[in-house]
Amino acid sequence: MEISGDHRFAAPREAVYRALLDPKALQASMPGCEKFVEVAPQSYDLTIRVGIAAIKGTYSGNVQVREPVENDSYRLVVRGDRVRSHRQSGHRSACLHGCHAR
Repeated sequence: MEISGDHRFAAPREAVYRALLDPKALQASMPGCEKFVEVAPQSYDLTIRVGIAAIKGTYSGNVQVREPVENDSYRLVVRGDRVRSHRQSGHRSACLHGCHAR
């Protein structure tokens, strides 16, 4: 599954970058996220409830901020284990205007 989009912020680039990496903003960007706890720098354990067809269920896992480029871009790597079932993983790239998503 691929989800994409863009949004224009009325704020300085540095402020937007800091805000997008704020743990509360990261948690809010994941619908169904019930728990989000920092366990190391740029690494968070989470519990998330997903309601999408074949992957429906509650997952526990970890989110890591990878490849940060100050005031430009970063990548989130998400790994999760579904209670009583299989493992899921994915990633999300965030890029401020002028850079290219990976």
